[in-house]
Amino acid sequence: MENQNKKLIQWSLNEFKSSIKFFEQRWNIFEKQPYFDYKTEITIDQLTFHGRGVSPTKEQALSSSIGEALERYSMKANNISSSNGIALHFTTEKSQKNAKLELIERHFVMLYTLGQIPKIKIDKALYPTNINKVISNLNELKINVTFLNLNNSHGLQTTLCEVSGLGHKSPFGLFFGSSASYSFTDTLEKSFTEAITNVAAYFNHNIISITEEEFKKIKSPTPNDHLSLYSNIAFSQKYLAQAIHINTNESLIFDNSSVHFEEIKYKYSYILPVYKAFHRNALEAKWGLLEDQISIFRNLNPEFPLVLP
Repeated sequence: MENQNKKLIQWSLNEFKSSIKFFEQRWNIFEKQPYFDYKTEITIDQLTFHGRGVSPTKEQALSSSIGEALERYSMKANNISSSNGIALHFTTEKSQKNAKLELIERHFVMLYTLGQIPKIKIDKALYPTNINKVISNLNELKINVTFLNLNNSHGLQTTLCEVSGLGHKSPFGLFFGSSASYSFTDTLEKSFTEAITNVAAYFNHNIISITEEEFKKIKSPTPNDHLSLYSNIAFSQKYLAQAIHINTNESLIFDNSSVHFEEIKYKYSYILPVYKAFHRNALEAKWGLLEDQISIFRNLNPEFPLVLP
C-alpha cells in the first residue's frame, strides 16, 4: 500500500503538473499534531476539485486527498450530485468493498439521526491504544469524545464518534465522524479522525456557528451548513437533551446478493476505478430538515437534521 501511495503521488505530479496544489492543514489545538492532514486541489477542464486526507503517515494522507479530489471529478463528469455509496481505490475489488462500506455507514447514521437506533456507548477500555493519547489531550482541554455503536453484525462494525466542546474554556457544540469497517480498531480510528478534523477546522476559524433559526432560512442547506449548525452551543445542547434514540430493531442485511455495483467511468478509471454501491432499501444521506417519513422509517427527530457534514 505504501508503494501504491507513493506511485499515486508521483503520477499526479506528472499528470497535473502546475494544476495540482497541496496544502498542509495545521491543528492548532495540539502542541504536536497527531496526524498528517493534507488538502489537495486539482484543476481539470477549468474546474477545481478538492480532496482531503488524514492519516498517521504523510504518504497515505496525501494519497487519500488526491483520491478524494479525483472521486469528486468522476462524479462531476457523470453528473452525480451525491457521494452516497461511492468509493475510489487502486483496484476494482477494493473500490467495491469501500463503496459497500460507505453505503452501510450512511444508512446507519441516517437511522441514528431518525432516532431508530439506541445511543449505545462503546466501553473506553476498548478504545484503540494509538488514539488514547490524543483523546487524553482533548480531555485535558475539557473536550469529550464518545464512541457509539450503531451496528455490529456479520463481522461488520459501524461507529459514530461524537466530540463535544461544551466544557471547553471557549465552548463549542458537537462534531461527528462515522465509519463502517470489518475491523473494530479501524472503524473507531477513522470515525475519530473524521470528527477531530472538524474540531481542528473550527479552531482554525474555518467553521462559523449558525443558529437554528439561521439554518432554517437556508433554502438548500449544504454539508457545511450542518457543521455550522451542530457547532452552535444552544442547538447542540438542545440536541443532547431532546433527540430520541430508541431500539426499533429496524435493520437491513447487506449481503452479496442484496448489494450491486456500478462503475463510474471517467478519464482516470485506469489508475483509480470508482464504483457506486446500491441497495434498494438503504437510506441515503440527505441535507436539511428531514421529512416525517424517510422510506420505510419514521423520523422521530424532525427538528434535528443529519449529524454528518
